[in-house]
Amino acid sequence: MAPRGDDELAPGGDDAAWGRRWLRALMPSLLVYAAFLTLFEAARLLEYDPFSSLWFPPGALTAAAFLVFGTRALPAIAAACVTASALTYVRIGLGHDIAGMLFNGLMFTLSHATSFALVAWWVARSLRSGGAPSMGRLVTAFLVGGMVGSMLAAVLGALGTMASGLVQPDEVPGLLFPWLIGDYTGLVTLGPLLFLTLRNIAVKSGVRVPAALFVLDGLPRPPRDLRSFVAKLLLVLGVVTAALLLVDHFPHQEPVMVAVFFAIVLQLWIVHTQSMREALVSIAAFAVLVALLVRVLGLGEHALVLQFAIISLAASSYYGMAVPMLYADNAQLRQLLIRDALTGAYSRHFFVELSQQAIRQAHATVRPVSMLMIDVDHLKDVNDRHGHAAGD
Repeated sequence: MAPRGDDELAPGGDDAAWGRRWLRALMPSLLVYAAFLTLFEAARLLEYDPFSSLWFPPGALTAAAFLVFGTRALPAIAAACVTASALTYVRIGLGHDIAGMLFNGLMFTLSHATSFALVAWWVARSLRSGGAPSMGRLVTAFLVGGMVGSMLAAVLGALGTMASGLVQPDEVPGLLFPWLIGDYTGLVTLGPLLFLTLRNIAVKSGVRVPAALFVLDGLPRPPRDLRSFVAKLLLVLGVVTAALLLVDHFPHQEPVMVAVFFAIVLQLWIVHTQSMREALVSIAAFAVLVALLVRVLGLGEHALVLQFAIISLAASSYYGMAVPMLYADNAQLRQLLIRDALTGAYSRHFFVELSQQAIRQAHATVRPVSMLMIDVDHLKDVNDRHGHAAGD
C-alpha cells in the first residue's frame, strides 16, 4: 500500500487553511465594524438629540480606518453606518419604516464616509510630502483638515437627515454646530490613538500598510516609563474629576470651570516626559472621563464649554509632541553646519566663525592672536585649480 500524503492524513486541511486565511483577512473589517457601533453607542453620553452628539468618536475611527486600509475600509464603514441608522430608527420608534431606514443609512454613509475619507486623504498627503517627516506639519494638517472634514460631515449629515424626513428644514441650522463640535472633538481626541491601533492590527493581520504611515516611528521621543505614566495619568484624571465635582457643587459659579483647564498643564507634562502613545492614551482617557462625568453628574449645560477644553488640551498636546522632535532636528542641522560629513572636521563656515570669536576675545583681553595655515597634501593646488568651493 502506498503511503498516504499529508492531505490524506488531514482531510480538509486545505479547506481549513483557506478558512483561516479568510478569517484573518476579514478580522480587521469585523473589528472596524464592531468598534464603530461601540463608539456610536458611547456617543450617546453627550447626545444632543437623536441625530447628533457633542462627542461623536465614530468619525475618528472612520478617518483612521481610511488612513490605514484605504478604500478597503469602505464596506465595514458602510455596514456600520447602515446598522447605526437602523438602531436610531428603532430608538425613536420608526423601526417599521424599513425603506426610510435604508435611505437614511445610505445618506449617513455618504456624508460620513466622504467627509472622513477626506480627512484621511489630507493627513496621508502630509505624510507623503517631500522632505523629512515633520510633526508640526502633520499636526497642522490633522487639525485643519479635521475641522474641514467635520464641517462637511455636519452639513451633509444634517441635509441627509432632512432628506430622510427625520427633521424639518427649520431644524437643520440647530443641528450644524453640535454636529460639527461632536465630530471634531471625537476626531482630535481619539483619531491618532485609533490610527496606531488599527495600523498594528493591519500589520498583525498581514494587510499591506503604506510605508508613509511609519515615517514618524523613528523620530526621537522620551523613553517609556509605565509606572511614572500611570501616576501622572491618575493625577490628570483626578484633577478633572475634582474640577467637575466642584462645578456640580457650585453650578452657578462660572469661575469654577477654570479648574478644568489646570489639567491641560498636567497633560503637557505627560507629553514632554512620556512616550507618544502614552500621551495619546492620556488625551483619550481625559475625553472619555469628561463625557462620563457630564452624563453622570448631569452637567449638560456645561458640555459645550468642556468640549472646547478637550479640543484645547488635544491641540496643545499634539503641538507639544513636536517640540522634542524640533529640538532634535535643530541639533542635527547644527552638526551638519559645523562639521564636514565625511571627515568630521570643522566646516569652513564654522572655522571663520571661530576665528572671528578668537579675534574678539583677543581684543577684549588685549592679548595677541595667531593663525597657523598648513598646506596638507597639496590642497592648495586643489583650491588653485578647481576653486575654493571644491577645496572646502
